[in-house]
Amino acid sequence: MFLSSFRDSVLLASGCFVHLLPNAFCELALLQLGEAEPNLCETKALLTRALAFKGYALETRLHFRIHNILERVGRMVPK
Repeated sequence: MFLSSFRDSVLLASGCFVHLLPNAFCELALLQLGEAEPNLCETKALLTRALAFKGYALETRLHFRIHNILERVGRMVPK
């Protein structure tokens, strides 16, 4: 009984924290972008990983942020 309820509570808790990873990848990308010589490939890779997560709270809001950052990265690429 105890193990069953513990397992259920762990599964419920893990669902509560799904939003942390994509937001963390986005924040890491912003930190990378703020460096003196940003690695734009690494920034894009982090943002792509953040976009891969689905079905969490405020997903649309984060996607708007990510697309805004990707536009900034695109303007930084020398032509």
